[in-house]
Amino acid sequence: MDDVSKDVIERALALLMSLTGSRVGAVFACDARDEPELVLGARIDQLGLDRVRTAWLYARDTLRCGASVAGLSGGIVIPILSGRDLLALVYQDERGRCSDDEIATVCGLVRNRLVEGPAPALLPARDEREHLLLLLERNEWNIARVARLLSVSRLTVYRRLGRLGVSRPNGPKRIPGFAHASR
Repeated sequence: MDDVSKDVIERALALLMSLTGSRVGAVFACDARDEPELVLGARIDQLGLDRVRTAWLYARDTLRCGASVAGLSGGIVIPILSGRDLLALVYQDERGRCSDDEIATVCGLVRNRLVEGPAPALLPARDEREHLLLLLERNEWNIARVARLLSVSRLTVYRRLGRLGVSRPNGPKRIPGFAHASR
């Protein structure tokens, strides 16, 4: 795997971890006959490696069918398929508040990079718009934070917003868990 592909997978994993609130994550390449091999990890320890190995030993067929496997002692293993072939596994220590569609989008980025190799994986305009809006909403429209997650400058985020026809919502900044008092 080349450095560009690894960089994209690393950013996709970081995005998924930020969406789920996970502290630990990893991507494993799968081979039909061998155990999954660690491609890249973020703060993964022996416990996480053991959870993936256990999921592989006891739920290999479930993962090959495309179903996620949640461990009894925590963690979730998400399969990445290309057609009927199992390409990789993504491990997270928590599921968090992330929806299945959000997980599928991020796993699709990893799958595209593993299948297509070094060619840049671009999202269609509609998906790019939804992806950007999702990130902005999850980060309270903090442009700097979204730029860091995407590994681009704030100016690039503003340009994408303009190109996609997205404008900042009116009204006061929303603070999660804080109800604004009406006067």
